[in-house]
Amino acid sequence: MVSKQEVAAAFKAAAEALGVDDDELGDLAYTLSKLSEEELEFVPIRASNKAIVAFARKASAAGVGSAAGAGAAAGQGTAQAGDAVAAAGLGMGSAAGAGRQGDVLPRLLAAGRLGDLAPPPPLSGGEEEEEWEPPPDGDVRFIATSRVRGLTLRQAAEQWGYIQPTAAAAAVHALKVLHAADIRAAGGGSGGRFLHGDIRLSNFMFLLPAAEAAVGPRCVVIDLGLSRLDGTEAEQQAEVRQLEQRLQCGSG
Repeated sequence: MVSKQEVAAAFKAAAEALGVDDDELGDLAYTLSKLSEEELEFVPIRASNKAIVAFARKASAAGVGSAAGAGAAAGQGTAQAGDAVAAAGLGMGSAAGAGRQGDVLPRLLAAGRLGDLAPPPPLSGGEEEEEWEPPPDGDVRFIATSRVRGLTLRQAAEQWGYIQPTAAAAAVHALKVLHAADIRAAGGGSGGRFLHGDIRLSNFMFLLPAAEAAVGPRCVVIDLGLSRLDGTEAEQQAEVRQLEQRLQCGSG
């Protein structure tokens, strides 16, 4: 457990080393003093002086005692537009999948074929607009999801110097929740199991505890472009082991 005294000492040393002026130093020190015990765990006291001061500045900009805001300012990510069939098959659009959106998956905004996209509405106010042209390859499928406010675990490892145990547990939990999805109910056929297909730290977004009221540390899984619906239990277990190995070494 990281104490306020440890955070204060690490920040003071970092601020002095970087020549932070007295006015800002006082504001940032006050911000760090208001972090909860849970949020203190995310202050990168073992990282570089720059990382420590950067964390304090982002927390201050987001609001006193808001480590979630620090994470949001440090990095935002979106699930890449991949195979929409895989995302829909997993059940992002089903009743079961809707319960996972905003939990261990980003919220699904749209999915389909580029060729089915309608022309954009005309601009208001008499602004000149370019002639709309349909996409050249209309059969390409896409998914669009909401932004995920937080840090990828790769960014977290770079900031903290290691993966926090709570972040690691949240990532494994998120993957196991998706592995347990009933893809048959989502049109995924019988007997198959969900596989993410691209297990790397950059594909897990970590939300700091304050990002969701009354919700503890959690991860959102992104980039479903290589996901499959025909996996086996053994392949799922292999994905979990692969994730655990990457979390342990803090790379990948």
